[in-house]
Amino acid sequence: MPLSLVGRDSESAFYASQVGRFGSPVLVLGSADGALGFELAGRGHDVTGVEPSEFLMAEAAARKKEEPQPRLQLVHADLRSLRLSQKFKTVIAPKNALALQPDPDALDAVLATVVQHLGPEGALVFEVAGLQDGTHLEGPGGRALFTAHLRERKGAQAIRRVRRQTLTAVDIEAALAHAGLEARERFGDFDSRPWDEPDDRQIVIAGLIS
Repeated sequence: MPLSLVGRDSESAFYASQVGRFGSPVLVLGSADGALGFELAGRGHDVTGVEPSEFLMAEAAARKKEEPQPRLQLVHADLRSLRLSQKFKTVIAPKNALALQPDPDALDAVLATVVQHLGPEGALVFEVAGLQDGTHLEGPGGRALFTAHLRERKGAQAIRRVRRQTLTAVDIEAALAHAGLEARERFGDFDSRPWDEPDDRQIVIAGLIS
């Protein structure tokens, strides 16, 4: 199951509206059980969902078998090393997928994947929840060192800990710039209200630096 179901309707509607703006094909990095991919494909978009978790990919594949969706392609791969031959108009990293990378180097690698697959006029749309203020232990480049954890339940099996970076708005800006990307819009929630510094969540629309 997804790591979070809170606000799924508003979240799906937000991402669908961004795909409406920037177009398809769509690449979903961290597609989990495929819910967002099915939603977008059901709206007529061509979607490739990439998920590194074998358990979550199995859930998505089982759903696709029960509900065939020709516009949705599922790929089980590491987001850091993914290299497809296709360019995408919209790349989405939902469910805190960027912060779930274990360290800054991994985050840089995923953003390199984004750059590799993003079309020249395309948009990267992502959410980072659990933002911290400017007080943190600094590592290379001024990025936070502390790593939080989430838990992913694998059916009736044991719970697997999923590491989450504690990012600040500054960290996000620095990581994007390092990858050759720039933030163009920032929202504080899926209702599209502008982001403010006290907000715990930042939803970013970014593009390639021209």
